[in-house]
Amino acid sequence: MRKSWLLGAIGGLVLAGISPAEEVRFAFALPEREGRISLGIFDESGRLVRALAVGATERDFVIGLNGLIAAWDGTNAAGEKAPAGAYFARGYVVGD
Repeated sequence: MRKSWLLGAIGGLVLAGISPAEEVRFAFALPEREGRISLGIFDESGRLVRALAVGATERDFVIGLNGLIAAWDGTNAAGEKAPAGAYFARGYVVGD
């Protein structure tokens, strides 16, 4: 099953009630700044579950109608399925 969410800008997107078997796809728009993109999935306590992109550029993402598209397969950094729960997508753009 695939779910999609729209994020107006990188930051606080809530991926709530995700079961480990689901892939989550979401779109996000970059602020008016060029640079390298880092994007991660965080749990409710703010701990990084998995880094989706580190030092990426726009070309590293699929470009959709509402922004760049990223996906999370529900696994943590060790490749293990994360438990069902609320997760947050957070990202940063660092200028060159």
